[in-house]
Formats: sequence, C-alpha cells, structure tokens
Amino acid sequence: MGKSRKTIVDCTHMIHEGMPVFPGSDRPVLDPVFTFDALGFREKKWTIFSHTGTHMDAPAHMKEDGKTLDQFPAETFMGKGFVLDVRECTAEEIPLTRIKPFEKILKEIDFLLIQTGWEVHWGSDQYFEGFSALSAEAAEYLMTFELKGIGIDAISIDRMDTKTYPIHKILFRHKKVIIENLKNLSVLSGVFNFQAFPLHVVDADGSPVRAIAVVEE
Repeated sequence: MGKSRKTIVDCTHMIHEGMPVFPGSDRPVLDPVFTFDALGFREKKWTIFSHTGTHMDAPAHMKEDGKTLDQFPAETFMGKGFVLDVRECTAEEIPLTRIKPFEKILKEIDFLLIQTGWEVHWGSDQYFEGFSALSAEAAEYLMTFELKGIGIDAISIDRMDTKTYPIHKILFRHKKVIIENLKNLSVLSGVFNFQAFPLHVVDADGSPVRAIAVVEE
C-alpha cells in the first residue's frame, strides 16, 4: 500500500500593521530597528497585543484564578479537529439543536472549529458585527465532552454586543482554550489533525498562534 498524502491547510491570518484588531486594542507595530544596510543584519521590534490576529485565549484572560497558556502542557495545543459549518445561523445564536447531531464526532475530537463564514469580511467593518455565536445552552453541552478547546472564524467566541462574555466564561470555567480569527475552515471536511501553538511566554493570558490543519487523504 502507498503512503497517504497529507495536505497542510493554513488557518492563520497574517500579522501586519494594518490588520483588523479587537476594538480598543492597538494594531501591531513592526519596527525595523536593525537594518541590513546599516548593520549587516535585520531585526525588528514587535509591539503587539497578546490577542492579535489568529490567537488563543487562556482561562486567565477573563478568570482571576484561571490558568495561563504557559501552565498547559504542549499537547494541549494539538489534536483532532472538526469544522461545524453554521453559516446559516447569521446574526443568530447557534442553538443546542444545531450541535446535538454531532454527538458521535464530539466524542472523538479535541477541537471544535466553528465556521460562521465571517472570514470573508476580514479587513472590513462588517467583520466586527453580525456573526453568530454559541448559545449558553450549546456551550454548556459542549463542555460535557473532552474537548481541549473551541475555535471560530470570527473576532470573538461571544457576540460583540455582550457586556458579560458568557461563552468565554463557560469555556474558561472548564479550563478550555479558545482560538479566534481562524481562516480557511471552508476547505476542511471530516476529522483532521489540528495544531495551534501559542508563544511560550510567562503568564500568557493569550498569544498569537500558527494554526494549521493536516488532512490525510
């Protein structure tokens, strides 16, 4: 038998100075402090918020006694993933009834990645409003499975009009990680290998990640 072919799907938005960021955050600054012309080598100083671009939230982001990313073992950031396509739920909550048919798959995976379709609005004002988010009931149901985390192709796992961030808090109470601003979920199907590794920074409430899916054919 021949070897299986692997396709690598990059689920990560590029970090650059003009990129979208969560309202209230500053865009990254990538300052070329040392240049090749002047010194014979290049090195930039990055000034960046910990929740920039495709990034991971730790429970410590919104839970006073929550774990930081550096307190999780490295294997937390890799496992089996599955995309739940909820593009029909635009501007609505994702109800429990939309999740329950996938009970068998949820028992097998580590990461549920929610496809709202909002990636197409990346770089426009529309990216910050109108996307769907889990209902509290659906989020609590997902916590009955042995998931490592939940990801989404939108700016937040909660709706933008929230003042209490209930979905974040449900996941953090159960020591899960959250991955926001994913991309290319539309090309993924079935169960695949998923990796999203944060920078190994002390007391990390969050970190940009390089999120990839490895699809075996």
